[in-house]
Amino acid sequence: MKKGSLFITGQLPLENWHDLFNDPTLGDAIIDRLAYSSHRLKIESVDSMRKITSEL
Repeated sequence: MKKGSLFITGQLPLENWHDLFNDPTLGDAIIDRLAYSSHRLKIESVDSMRKITSEL
């Protein structure tokens, strides 16, 4: 099996992703495939990146 990288970003918490799919079985399958062997980074910031980089 070939391996690669996939980055997914969003503002919706992972716990709420199931609500995006009409079919719960399909939602479980997709999320299970994405979450298997994944690394999750939770980044929280009050300031936007545009504001931070404009000050550099």
